[in-house]
Formats: sequence, structure tokens, C-alpha cells
Amino acid sequence: MNMLKKTNHPFRLLLYVEWVLLSMTVIAEVPWESVLSFITWSLPPSPSQKIPFAWQITFISIIIFGLMGLRLPKGSNKQKWLYTALEFGLIYLADWLGGWSRLYAPYLVIIIRSCIIFDNSKRYLVAGLAIISYLFSLTASLRNLQLIQQQWLTPIPSIEELRMQVGFITITASFYFSLSIIFTFILVNALISEHQSRQKLALAHEQLRQYSLRIEDQAILQERNYIAREIHDSLGHALTAQRIQLENALLFYQTEPDKTYNYINGAMQLTVMALKEIRQSVSKLRSNPLQAEDLESALSLLVKDFSQRSNISLDYTIDISHPLTVDINTAAFRIIQEALTNISKYSAAQQVIINIHSRPGNLYLKIEDNGKGFNPEQNTTGFGIQGMRERATTLGGTFYIDSSPDMGCKIQVNIPLITSLIEE
Repeated sequence: MNMLKKTNHPFRLLLYVEWVLLSMTVIAEVPWESVLSFITWSLPPSPSQKIPFAWQITFISIIIFGLMGLRLPKGSNKQKWLYTALEFGLIYLADWLGGWSRLYAPYLVIIIRSCIIFDNSKRYLVAGLAIISYLFSLTASLRNLQLIQQQWLTPIPSIEELRMQVGFITITASFYFSLSIIFTFILVNALISEHQSRQKLALAHEQLRQYSLRIEDQAILQERNYIAREIHDSLGHALTAQRIQLENALLFYQTEPDKTYNYINGAMQLTVMALKEIRQSVSKLRSNPLQAEDLESALSLLVKDFSQRSNISLDYTIDISHPLTVDINTAAFRIIQEALTNISKYSAAQQVIINIHSRPGNLYLKIEDNGKGFNPEQNTTGFGIQGMRERATTLGGTFYIDSSPDMGCKIQVNIPLITSLIEE
């Protein structure tokens, strides 16, 4: 078992197949009478019952040949060819001593290993060498007419008949050997293809995991930048103004109590505004802004809150006739939320129109205001616009903004529903 753990054979099943084939060869060639006599040792073995020394060397060659499958070469082609040459050498040694290469199982083992260590062209070359070697060994063995004549019953056939029988046996063995090679190629190539597919799948999974981690890091960085911008634009401004109000109150609290009161009152109003900004920022950073509500209900609350915080008229229509995933609901809500935040802060608009509708395969969003507008090409550092675009593109959608100075702003978003449902 420890030996199997140290193997670099990529297919343990093929290794077992190799050993089964070699075991069949041993069973077919072993002199069982000598082995049984050697094991039992009931009587002193006769010279004919002793295990021949040549067969002992053959058996050792089989063992070495089988153990070579545990360490397949991974280096240069020179090392692989030396490994293959050593395999053929062990077969020739065993054939010269015991004649076990007449069985084609060892050659199939060589072909199995060549399919693993070589590319296609070299595999076919090794298979050709195996066929030639096998036929040469088989023909040389069958040409020994004296051995053949000992197997025939009387009367002994003529030399011509023996040659015909030799040819027939050679053709038949070659045919079955060829079928075995074809089956071996199909089996090994199928296993190799499956192994390569698993490796590619594992690599793709690892790349996807790395990509996910990068996306997560980018999302975290984006959220940090967004929080930094919110603190700088709202809370930082409010606290700076509050500090000025308090400094003025300290300056006039003894000489002009009315001014001091006004400054303190202004500082209190700035404190209320800063707390309101903090609550809004925390609300935006909630992990699930919908809180198990559907998009229409969440948007109703968002529109109501927007109308209370600003004096901007807002009209919206929602027509969603297709089910939406959690990701799409969240993305649509965040995009509309961010758009309304930017409108209330920077647009000086009097009216906002929101239209949301779904069609087979797509969800469409349109947010339009009549504010002062801006030049999108010059506004390249806005975290809000960048965040809305990334939310749309992450779901395979498109984000389009149309605005110009004094011409208001229009945002259009198209999110595919089929892709998101499949991913879900």
C-alpha cells in the first residue's frame, strides 16, 4: 500500500489492468508441476521437477516489468525512450529464456504506458514497434518445426501443411492482437480525456475562485471608497461647519448672547443633519436592503422617504410580470437608491420620473430628472455612477447615462433575466 501511495502513475485503474495482464502471462507460462513440488516438498524433487533457472530469471523480469509501472517518466523524450527501450529489453530477455512474449499481454502493457507518457504520434510509433516485435517473436517460435511436430498426432503432416498452419496461426494471432491494440487505445484515450477534463475543470474552478476573491476585494475597496466619499462630502462638511459655529459661539458668548444662541442653534441643526447623514449611509450599507420584501414594496418606501427629505416631485411606474432573483432585486434597488441620492445632492431638479418594467428575458430601468445636468465624460471619478455601472455589468447587463449641462440626466439600465436565472 505504501508503494501505491508513492506511485506517480496518473491512472491507478490502468496500473491494476497492467498487473492483471502480467498475472495472466505468468499463469500461462509458469511450470506448475515444478512449483507445486517446490511448495509442498513432500518428496525429494527429481531433476525434471526443479524450477528451471531460466524461468526464475524470467519471473524476475516479469516482476521488474510490472513494478516499472509505479514510476512513469515525466522528463525529456530521451528519458521516456530509454524507459520504453528497457521495457522491450525485459521482454526480449524473458522471451530468450522462457518464451513468454509469445503472449501479447506484455506488449499491451507497453502500449498502455506509451499512451500516458507520449503524445499521439509517438504512441503510434511505440504501437508499431510492439506489433513488429510480437510478430517477429511469434514467427520465430512457430518456425521451430520440431516443437510443432511434437504437438501433432500421427501421422505427422507434411512440411507444406505445417507452413500453412504456421501462417494461419500467425494471421489469427495478428488479428486478435490488432483488436486488442484498438481496444487498448480506446480505453486509455477515454481515461486520459477524462483525466484532462478533470484537470481543466479543476483549473477553471481555481481560476474562478481567484477571480471571485479579486471581485470581492474590489467590491470591498469600492465600498470603502464610497464610505470615505460619504464621510468627506456630508459628515465632514457638517462637522467642519459645526466647529466654526461653536468657535463663534465661544467668541461672542460673553458680549453678544443673541449671536451666541444663534451659533449654538446652528451647531445643533448641523448635528441633526450629520446624524441624519450617518443613518442614511448605514441604511445604504445594509447587506439586504429589501429585507425579504419585493422590489415594488421596497421602492415605495424609498420613494416616500425621498419625497420627505426633498422637495422634488417624483413619479414612478412599476410593471414586473416576471420573477426576479435576489441579486437582480438588490441591484435594481441599489441603482435607483444611488440615482436618487445623486439627484437630491447635485441636480437641483424639480421632477424625477422612474420607470421599471420587465419583458421576457430582460428588466428595464429608467431614471430621468430635469436638473442642471452635467458632462458624463468629465465626471470620471464619481463613485455613485461607477457603482451603478458595476452593479449592472456584474449581472451581464448594460448601463447607459445621457446628460449634458442644463439638460437634465437620464439613466437607462438593462439587466438580462435568463442569465441570472441560470446562475441562480
